[in-house]
This record gives sequence, C-alpha cells and structure tokens, in this order.
Amino acid sequence: MMKLSTVSFAVRCAILAFVMTPLVAVGLSSEGTWPPPADHPLGDILLKDLDFKDPALKDCLLDWASRDITQYSRVKDVRELSCSGKGITSLEGMEVFDDFIIALDLGDNDIKDWSPIYGFHHLGSLWIFDTEMTCDQLEELRNNIQRSWIAGMNWDLCTR
Repeated sequence: MMKLSTVSFAVRCAILAFVMTPLVAVGLSSEGTWPPPADHPLGDILLKDLDFKDPALKDCLLDWASRDITQYSRVKDVRELSCSGKGITSLEGMEVFDDFIIALDLGDNDIKDWSPIYGFHHLGSLWIFDTEMTCDQLEELRNNIQRSWIAGMNWDLCTR
C-alpha cells in the first residue's frame, strides 16, 4: 500500500490548530462547548483505568500518555492522539473521548468498525492513511463524521 503522507502527526496537529482555533472560538460545534467544562463527568477518569476491547489501542494510548505522565494522565488531557500503525482492530471504548479529542491518527490499522468515534463532537481531523476500506465503509465514515476533515480518503483506491 502506498504511503500518502510523510508529514508528521505533530505538524498536522499544528496545522489543524491554526485552522480550527478561530472556528472553535466562534462556536464551530453545535454539540456543546469547547473546551469541555472542567467538571465534565468523564474528564477525570485516569487513562490507566480505561477498558478497551483491543489491547493495542490501550497500549498506544498509554504510550502516548507516557510522554509526560503529569500532564497526560486523565481523559480530559487527550486532545490529539496518534495511533498509526499500532495493529489496532477495534475502537470499542474510545467513546469516552467524544468531547475531548480534536485530532486523531488511526492510519495503517485494520479497523473495520468506526462507529465508536461517530459521536466525537469536536473531532476536527481524522487521518486514515494506509487503511484499507470498502467504498461503503468510507462513505459511512464520512457521513457520520461530518464536521471533520478526513485525510487519506481516496475514493479511487477504496475496494469495491
């Protein structure tokens, strides 16, 4: 499979922040406020206490959080997450992040069911490079994440 991007996730997040910050400031989302309130009921859940169907997803999250455990230890701390090429097959359990994540890289994984992220209210960008999907899966993803920019969507390369 061809790599569609060599731009690092950090650079992509910086670009997203530059583009999205003014939009969020004027109320881009109709689904609540940004940032979520400090007393959000899910915000203080510790990342290590989360339960995911796929251990590879939890491993990626904890690896990401280990960058600075004092800064990234709770659900409310997760604004962006890069889990590209981590062998993830299920997103079940990601629903807890629906009010927090604004940028998500899930490219180069074997995910078949994207529904756990359909309700993400503030997801501004989703990277799915090197992810094999049928055209129906791609269209369902696009229809259910309407406020997001989805990078890696290539209608010419989806399998029929």
